[in-house]
Amino acid sequence: IARAASPAMPSDEALNLHYQNPAYFEGEESQGYKNYADMKKALQPFFARRLREIKQALPSGKTLLDFGCAAGYFLEMARHDGWQIAGVELSQDMAAKASDGLGISVPQSLDHQAANDFDVVTLWEVIEHVPNPVAQLERLKSKLRPGGVLMLSTPNNGHWQAIREPDNWTVYRPPSHLIYFTADTLADTLRRAGFE
Repeated sequence: IARAASPAMPSDEALNLHYQNPAYFEGEESQGYKNYADMKKALQPFFARRLREIKQALPSGKTLLDFGCAAGYFLEMARHDGWQIAGVELSQDMAAKASDGLGISVPQSLDHQAANDFDVVTLWEVIEHVPNPVAQLERLKSKLRPGGVLMLSTPNNGHWQAIREPDNWTVYRPPSHLIYFTADTLADTLRRAGFE
C-alpha cells in the first residue's frame, strides 16, 4: 500500500514571511482578507457580544491580552468598556497600526509582552493559524493570573459543511489555517495545555 506524503508543517520563518506579506490583510482573499480595514464595522457586533461573554465569565476582570490582535479593533472596544489592554500581533504592519491606533506598544511576539498577570487572554480566530497549539496555549496560560480566563474562537471542523461538502468549506486554506478543531478536539487541546 502506498500513501501520499502529508505536507510538512511550515517553518516558523515561512509562517512569519506569510503574515508579513501586506496582501494577507489587503487583497489575498483566498488566504486572508480583501481589505481588513473595511471589516471594522462588521466586526463590532461580534466583539461587543464577546465582551459581554467575558464580563459574564469574569465580572471583576480588569486586564486583557488579545493574542493575534490584528489592527486592534477588539482592543479598542475593550478599552472603551473599561479594560486595561495589551496585544500581540505577528504582522509587522498590523502591529504598527494597532500601536498607532491604540497608543500602546503592540509587540510581534509573546516573548516581548512583559506582563504576566492578565485577567483575560483572548484569541479570536487565531488558534487555527498556530502550528503547535498546545505549546502556544501553555505559553498564554503563563500570562494569566491564577483564576484568569482564556477565551477563543475558531472554525468548527465538525460543522456539517466541513463533513458533507469539504470542497465548499472555505476554512481549508493552508498555509494560513494549519490545525482544524471540532468541539471535542479543541477541549482536548485546552486540557493538554493545562486549562480547566
